[in-house]
Amino acid sequence: MGEDNLWSTGIVIRASDGHQIFDNKSGRLKNKSRPIVIGNHVWVGANATILKGSVIANDCIVGNSAVVAKEFQESNVAIAGNPGKVVG
Repeated sequence: MGEDNLWSTGIVIRASDGHQIFDNKSGRLKNKSRPIVIGNHVWVGANATILKGSVIANDCIVGNSAVVAKEFQESNVAIAGNPGKVVG
């Protein structure tokens, strides 16, 4: 997590699926957790969800109820929607 971020209410941040799924034959874990990276000066709106493997660059805005599930490497953009995409 970066510095000087603004967080609203109802935000969900999940670095894993909350449950494990194993391959029946090999016994290997199929849905490993992955880190989440949130840069500096990021605003996250109410009820946004940020999922495993997500990256939010510096100076970005995540809109209300957005679902972020991938890497957004470009700074100074607005991310909104489900699935989240750059909208400005």
